[in-house]
Amino acid sequence: MNQKKQKILGVIPARIGSTRVPRKMLLNIVGKTLIERSFENAKKISLLDALVIATDSDEIREKAESFGAKVIMTSKKHRNGTERTVEAVEKFTDFEPDIVLTIWGDEPLTPPEGVDRCIQLLLDDSETSISGIAGKVPPEQSVDLDSVVKLVFAPDGKVLYISRSPIPYHYNKSESPEYYHILGALAWRKEMLFKYISMSPSKLERVEGIEQMRILEAGYKMRVVWGEYPSIGVNTPSELEKVREIYKKKEM
Repeated sequence: MNQKKQKILGVIPARIGSTRVPRKMLLNIVGKTLIERSFENAKKISLLDALVIATDSDEIREKAESFGAKVIMTSKKHRNGTERTVEAVEKFTDFEPDIVLTIWGDEPLTPPEGVDRCIQLLLDDSETSISGIAGKVPPEQSVDLDSVVKLVFAPDGKVLYISRSPIPYHYNKSESPEYYHILGALAWRKEMLFKYISMSPSKLERVEGIEQMRILEAGYKMRVVWGEYPSIGVNTPSELEKVREIYKKKEM
């Protein structure tokens, strides 16, 4: 008997009130806004059955609808993109998703092929609750930046710890560490996504300022796929300029 195909919904949370780079979703990236660049990139993810933008802003909604995106309006009170994603899933009526992909709207260079691998990991491994993508911290970014979220993982991709600090610590000077960071998408089983929202923020989540620590501290399994994925997000003004430079070269 054929197993029922799991339905996959992609959600791009996009708030207007960003702090380090104000109103960044509407900033110009070589002729198009950041949110449009991210949406265009997300459309290349082949395993998605639907893709929506979840926002608290009429300005973002109007811009998104102008380039053909489906938009779901959400509360301004959400503390993070995961909470905004949950509200979007609750309001989405086209189908009941089995897997929800949260796509970070400020990382338009996230590799679509890596995202497909990330989704496939959940399809293949029933014991994993959440999956992501890891890439080596690129040379143009410092591992010391707290905007670059680093992680360490086992050979099978099981995530051991996530931090804003450089990990692993380079204690043994005869060994050369490899520094990986999380790239801009996370795939959740729907039931795990809603369970996450019902849980209180954990100690290490509050200390690190990293949502996914809530999952790890509760004992759930998170895995990543990894590869040579040179990606950079827009978390600071200098990163914004770097992303603009990359797009200028891509479109020459």
